Amino acid sequence: IPGNHEVGICPIKMYESCIEMIGDNKYIHAVYYNMGVAYRKLNKIDKAKECFIKSIEIEPNYQKAIESLKAIHKK
Repeated sequence: IPGNHEVGICPIKMYESCIEMIGDNKYIHAVYYNMGVAYRKLNKIDKAKECFIKSIEIEPNYQKAIESLKAIHKK
């Protein structure tokens, strides 16, 4: 169903735009995390993993990203 695909892609494009606009902001790790969640919901696990790793690289103690990455590895 094209509508479902577009709905899933829309948040990802929003997060990508946000990353471009805010760049090195102190909350950028949360944007990468949220983009990872969006990719995971689309079952794009490799992309989700990349986003969670990027989030952790920026903020090594960000528990949401750490737990999400662990959950992916358990599957």
